[in-house]
Amino acid sequence: MIQAPLPVDERERLAALRAYGVLDTPPEERFDRLTRLVARHLGVSISLVSLVDSERQWFKSAVGLAAKETPRTVAFCAHAILTDEPLVVENAFEDERFADNPLVLGQPNVCFYAGAPLITAAGYRLGTLCAIDSEPRSLTPAELEFLRDLAAVAVDEMELSAASSALEEHALALEEQNGLLNAFVHSLSHDLAGPVGRIRSFCEFLRDGDDLPLEECLEHIEHSAFVADRLIRDLRSYVGLTRHAAMEECSVAECFQDAREVLNLDLEAAGARLDVGPLPEVLHYPGLLTTLFTNLLSNAVKYRAERPLEVTVRCEDRGSEWEFSFADNGIGIEEEYLAQVFDLLVRLHSDEIPGSGLGLAICRKIVRHGGGEIHLTSTAGEGTTVTFTLQKSLAPAALPAA
Repeated sequence: MIQAPLPVDERERLAALRAYGVLDTPPEERFDRLTRLVARHLGVSISLVSLVDSERQWFKSAVGLAAKETPRTVAFCAHAILTDEPLVVENAFEDERFADNPLVLGQPNVCFYAGAPLITAAGYRLGTLCAIDSEPRSLTPAELEFLRDLAAVAVDEMELSAASSALEEHALALEEQNGLLNAFVHSLSHDLAGPVGRIRSFCEFLRDGDDLPLEECLEHIEHSAFVADRLIRDLRSYVGLTRHAAMEECSVAECFQDAREVLNLDLEAAGARLDVGPLPEVLHYPGLLTTLFTNLLSNAVKYRAERPLEVTVRCEDRGSEWEFSFADNGIGIEEEYLAQVFDLLVRLHSDEIPGSGLGLAICRKIVRHGGGEIHLTSTAGEGTTVTFTLQKSLAPAALPAA
């Protein structure tokens, strides 16, 4: 017996086979119909839709054979997947590759074999549609073409199955996204109702001439308008993140400074001390990086502890990319919540601190949009560190001097 060599594209072939998700699935009428047609039309005792896995051949459909699989080492189909042309063995006892094969010498007593490879659109041969008999025989050209055509139909069925599975997954993803959207609309409506209601109330106080001082009313109205505006800006930022042209070289230091100026009053009110090391140029979108740092600084201010706020920003060279760390000494996050902090609508302190639940989700989307990754570590009561990577600029240079 001569074992079949491995195809030259074996690794890719196996990856393609597993991507179809057919292995070890229950029998299906659409494949059984093909094997019945082969057995009846060609007058053979056995017909199989055989898929050649790494160590076995597994039968998606079988007529005339009870076994579900056999070792690949004895499989005729392992030889049949070596070329695009059907393999025909008219008498296995006269073929040195198979004369002493246990499938020939014992059950199921294979003498005749004809297998047409199952060839995907990408050219991978996943297995065969084969016809087997215990007596020697041959096939006419028309019969061989019939076998080849049905093998193509078997591949079509596998393609349809894969496409159907992909559509089901896409439908589930859309359903999940719709659920998130509905939850977000509900959350945003709830969050906006507070500041909008306060604005109306203080406007009524002013209109009715109540005793509240004008300056105090205006301060309340201004603060409520600011909260509403921040919620709306968060939504617009998240929805519009990917609407940008090509990335460009941009200064992280300038983007950070822009974010700092946006939140200057909040930082001053928090008594914040910012320790910012040298920051390089990267390949990204300046506007998005400003949004990234604005969200990180805003979180540091919102979730500060009852002590002076300290923020430390550092950057390290990681070869093909820069790694940034943004650390604060705020109230931190309990360990049980760390896995969900980048999810949409997550607000771990929603009862005490207003917000949209989009801040860190926006940060993750910005970083990933530029090909980087972002992570967060935190200790409750001590502070939080956000670490993220950004691509180097087209002409990477050393960090600027401090």
